[in-house]
Amino acid sequence: MSFWTLMVTALGVSADAFAVSVAQGLSPGGSRGRRTSLQIAATFGLFQSVMPMAGVVLGSQVAVATRGWGHWAAFFVLVTVGAFMLVAALRTQPEQVESSPRPACSRVLLLGAATSVDAFAVGAGLAFVNVQALAVFLLFGMVTFCTCLLGAELARRASAAFASAAAGAGGLLLVCVASWIVLARPETV
Repeated sequence: MSFWTLMVTALGVSADAFAVSVAQGLSPGGSRGRRTSLQIAATFGLFQSVMPMAGVVLGSQVAVATRGWGHWAAFFVLVTVGAFMLVAALRTQPEQVESSPRPACSRVLLLGAATSVDAFAVGAGLAFVNVQALAVFLLFGMVTFCTCLLGAELARRASAAFASAAAGAGGLLLVCVASWIVLARPETV
């Protein structure tokens, strides 16, 4: 898998964490300060690093047994996660985007874990297309950190509808990457 395909996948996976960062930034007193924005971005970046890496490591054990059709497994996992993200974004009304004043540490950890479950599934799917776990760890973490920091900072000027649109765009990116995985293989065209 090329660097750019992995980058687009990381952007897609980080979209829900970005949306939550935006929601925290929109909340009264939420991530108005840079310190809170950094804490949210670092927590989400860490979870989005560890979970897909764990998925790649565990998924690679399965990938050995599925040579020849593993790219279809990756396609299925990415399309499923992407479709769920799209459906959730379409069902979410702007006023439903959760926000609260200055999030507690336990809340940020819970949000980090919740937004990274899909990253684990994506990591498991990526194992079928032979990616390096360390590359996934570093790239997904850095992309998520940057997007979450950007989201929390931009939220001061944005509307709540922006968070829902961001999650939908992330789902669409994952579906596109899944399609690329299948279409890029000469034997599947």
